[in-house]
Amino acid sequence: MDLNEFDFRRITDYMLTNYGINLENKSTLINGRLSNLVLRSDFKSIHEYVEYALNDRTGEELSRLVSKLTTNYTFFMREPQHYDYLEKTALPELLEKSSFGDVKLWSAGCSSGEEPYSIAMTVKRILESRNSKWTAEILATDISDKVLQLARAAAYEEMQLKMLGPEVRKKYFTVLPDGTFQVSEDLRKMVRLEKFNLMNDFSRYYHKFDIIFCRNVMIYFKNDKREELVRRFYDALKPGGYLFVGSSETLHGVEARFKFVKPAIYRKL
Repeated sequence: MDLNEFDFRRITDYMLTNYGINLENKSTLINGRLSNLVLRSDFKSIHEYVEYALNDRTGEELSRLVSKLTTNYTFFMREPQHYDYLEKTALPELLEKSSFGDVKLWSAGCSSGEEPYSIAMTVKRILESRNSKWTAEILATDISDKVLQLARAAAYEEMQLKMLGPEVRKKYFTVLPDGTFQVSEDLRKMVRLEKFNLMNDFSRYYHKFDIIFCRNVMIYFKNDKREELVRRFYDALKPGGYLFVGSSETLHGVEARFKFVKPAIYRKL
């Protein structure tokens, strides 16, 4: 089952225009994911499906299409050096400024929730270890309804917990009857899940953030969109706030005022 050039252009134009996501070099990925979707449906071809999705007035099939094209496999404590820096440097610096307060973090492009819940574990551990009076609020956003639904359910297969030791699993997870592991209620309460397109106006989030995670998202953006997003992240952070990007990403070549801290970690001056 093949994706023709016309439909490929329609899809890539839609994703770039509406979400800033550049899939021009992802024809194999798009063809594979849509082929699997069509084979499991009543559609006779990829063209028939694309025609239906792009003209679906309810928006439900478009949401499904976006989910198919943007969802990637992830797991808890992915890129562990970031959580190590968060625990040993970024959070302690913040907590030392005052005896109490509210630390605000944003997981932008949170997928199925492993990242924000990993952040919640890390923050909770450092607050408990210091008997801190600080509280924490973690905003987690994504453009996909499907992955947000998974994040709200917060139940994961064991392979997604591969980086977590037995003590952590016991403390923060409950084994459900189907064998999946559900994140504890206290961690879930720390995370606020919302649908949000990073190309939209950030003004709905009236407060500034201390720390923003946006990892393995901007690799899909064209340079102009990436630069625009980085500038808006800068404005959304408090002075001294941190931006964490994916280990395969860099702000090199992006006109931004961030200070390089170490690979994939930047700080607002």
